[in-house]
Amino acid sequence: MKHLVITLAIVAMLAVPAVAGMNPDCKVFVTFDDSATDYAEVEAGARVDPTIYTNVTGYIGMCDFSSWTTISLMVSVDAGVSGATSYASLLPGGLAIGTWEGGITLASTDAITAAADGPFYFFATAGLFVVGGAGEVKVLDHGEYPRWVVDSVGDVDYYCLWQNGGVNMDPAGIEPGCFGDTAVKTETWGSIK
Repeated sequence: MKHLVITLAIVAMLAVPAVAGMNPDCKVFVTFDDSATDYAEVEAGARVDPTIYTNVTGYIGMCDFSSWTTISLMVSVDAGVSGATSYASLLPGGLAIGTWEGGITLASTDAITAAADGPFYFFATAGLFVVGGAGEVKVLDHGEYPRWVVDSVGDVDYYCLWQNGGVNMDPAGIEPGCFGDTAVKTETWGSIK
């Protein structure tokens, strides 16, 4: 039954024309702070400096979405960072096809909505066993469905990558224009002109 549901989700994704849906500005990110509730906390959690030979969890999340059910991505951990890496989907139903390092499509049995699930939704984890090296936990493009996020009515949107996570280092910049909201500084009209 599980394989049938996954197959139907993939068929639905392929049958839908690539038009803008409910999530035109959605962003994917990696943070080590699973309690982050705003952009500043997500950004502050982008780096972790753990004790060697301890376990650390990276959280892969999405923000700036309305409603979605399916996402395709690939995850990579730089060599020398983790002795062993485990991955898990946090989506309801845990439907997955593919491999994390080769390209995976995760599908939820329920729609993930900003109104019900909050503006920052952690949909997967990367469990690391830290061996002391510096590197990144990276979200990369799925080979067949690059950056696909399917909304709750079946339309395909494309997420941008806001930030990766750094272990014993700051993560490198990702994509210009794909940033979390930043506070606008209040200015008078004269100083703006």
